[in-house]
Amino acid sequence: MPSPCTLLFLFFFFSLCVSSPDLLLDQQESDHLYAVLSSLNPSVDWRSDYPDDLCTSGPHGVVCEPLGDSLRVVELSFGYVSDYSNNPPCHPSNASFSPSLSRFPFLSKLFFYRCFTNSSLVSLPSFLWSLGPQLQELVFEDNPAIAGPLSADIANLTGLRRLIISGSNLSGLIPQTIAALSQVQQIDLSGNRLTGPIPPAVGNLTELIVLDLSRNQLTGPLPPELGQLSKATKLDLSFNNISGEIPASLGELRGLEMFVLSNNSINGGLPLFLGRMQGLRDLHLGGNPLGGTLPDVWTQLAGLVSLDLAYTGLVGIIPASMARLRNLTYLSLDHNGLTGAIPSGLGGLPLIHDLDLSYNRLSGQVPFREEVVERLGPKLKLAGNDGLCLGSKMVGAGLVRVDVNGCISSNLAESLARDSSAVSSRGSRLGSDSWYGVALALLPAYLLTL
Repeated sequence: MPSPCTLLFLFFFFSLCVSSPDLLLDQQESDHLYAVLSSLNPSVDWRSDYPDDLCTSGPHGVVCEPLGDSLRVVELSFGYVSDYSNNPPCHPSNASFSPSLSRFPFLSKLFFYRCFTNSSLVSLPSFLWSLGPQLQELVFEDNPAIAGPLSADIANLTGLRRLIISGSNLSGLIPQTIAALSQVQQIDLSGNRLTGPIPPAVGNLTELIVLDLSRNQLTGPLPPELGQLSKATKLDLSFNNISGEIPASLGELRGLEMFVLSNNSINGGLPLFLGRMQGLRDLHLGGNPLGGTLPDVWTQLAGLVSLDLAYTGLVGIIPASMARLRNLTYLSLDHNGLTGAIPSGLGGLPLIHDLDLSYNRLSGQVPFREEVVERLGPKLKLAGNDGLCLGSKMVGAGLVRVDVNGCISSNLAESLARDSSAVSSRGSRLGSDSWYGVALALLPAYLLTL
């Protein structure tokens, strides 16, 4: 026999299923919703197209829940994304914000995709910041006509979990008041024109998992307070004008999986504390004047999937321990000043499909097996290393497409050098009619037979 608790649950569930179809959207919210739809796309007669209840028979993108004796709007999504997310489309040149957006007291999500794209710039309206602590998601994606500063009044939205305003034209500073968003888990302000430093107060957002401030005009050093983001898994600050060294406090981000600082002005070399960030999967620091050498920390970073250190001013050798990166699929060390031989183990990385060592000062014979070169094809880039050469088997197999010449065997090189010295000491001619000149002329053909 079912327990009393089970019977009570079944009665409640049955009552909800029976009564919910009779619930309609609150009349005031219905009027406000028509006003919002008309402001975003005045070319549509929304009342005629959706004459029935907007919750039970409304457009995709309107989500309601039963609260009390009526349905209330809890989510609004605007802008056609795809046939699977067919939100109400915004007018391509005549969309605007309606003050009625602030008239939904239970609204938890507000989403706009490509709603503001024309040349007439529009600011984020002040009534957005009065939506209240119940708002958990505020998302603007790819709205290039949205301009102006990010208001300090964003601090009023204390319940935010996601703040995304990407692909717009926001300018000015990131307000210090952003620190009031104590529950926020994702901040994405990428692809704007934000300036000034990253506020140290961001470090107080201890629930933050994703921070993306890429493709802005941010300046100044990285605040050490970023090391307090203990739950962070993604930190993308690429394509800014950030300078200075990477703070040692960032070594405390043990759960960080994606660390992207590409194309800034970071210096001070690659820090040893990177070895403590053992959760890293993607490490992209290319396009910074880091300088220094490659630290021997790679045995501690076995989870790395992609590593970009191109154009960073690195010198010295490639550590053999990089061959321990067994999960690596992408490695870019190009356009540096690296010297010495290529570690043979790099060719044995089982998952590598893009390997760029071009334009360094590497030397010696390319240590990769023929099948590795064949598998990587054009994704193996070795050009611009005058000291590198291919072994005889690779030359004979026609694998010269990697822009590396064939190696001269050491015995042949020593013999030619010795004979050259002897002939020169007797004053003989070294012209094209001499035996030495003939040998030099025949040398390329000889290499193909090695």
